[in-house]
Amino acid sequence: MAVEKKEEDSFTSEEMKQMQEKMSLLLTENDIPHIYNESVESKLQEGNVLVTKGALSSGFESYDLNLLVISSEDFFNNERKKEK
Repeated sequence: MAVEKKEEDSFTSEEMKQMQEKMSLLLTENDIPHIYNESVESKLQEGNVLVTKGALSSGFESYDLNLLVISSEDFFNNERKKEK
């Protein structure tokens, strides 16, 4: 269950852009093919990694759709934990 973010926890558009760029760079450095799209209106294809804007506080997995969604909070909080 996703929890709504409090106003003070929300990211600015510049912070979101920086996170998207960092995520794209990390994927590239690890030879993970990906695309960036402002919306998810296009049909997703199996095996593709899509970096896009969204408003989730946490990711989720759908076994029926064979889909894994990772939020920037999940991704970057995990990065910070590894650095410690």
